Amino acid sequence: MMRLKQKLTTIVSEVLNKKAYDPVILDIKKLSSLADYFVIVTVDSGRQAKAVVDSLIIKLKQKGEYPFGVEDTGDTWVVVDYNDIIVHIFQKKEREYYNLEKLWIEAKKIHMDIKE
Repeated sequence: MMRLKQKLTTIVSEVLNKKAYDPVILDIKKLSSLADYFVIVTVDSGRQAKAVVDSLIIKLKQKGEYPFGVEDTGDTWVVVDYNDIIVHIFQKKEREYYNLEKLWIEAKKIHMDIKE
């Protein structure tokens, strides 16, 4: 099992490697029992969303981490739940519509300097 920060870094790095963009990491541990972090990214298509999810799952399985679930709302918003980290992969229109960053405005934004 990976340490939390290591898992977070691996997740962000992997989604960026698959050309997801506009990553936002929200620290929600003091606001909710859902998870410690949300990772929110944007993709350009359903096909890209699937590639990001598949790649992320494979990468983390190699490190002994398995998702608790994957919720696919028709390729416009895919959620990958790693219990302590929940990854939201949106197409642009849906990300703007649901605006999780505004919904969780009280969450601390985490900056990670990760090279794509």
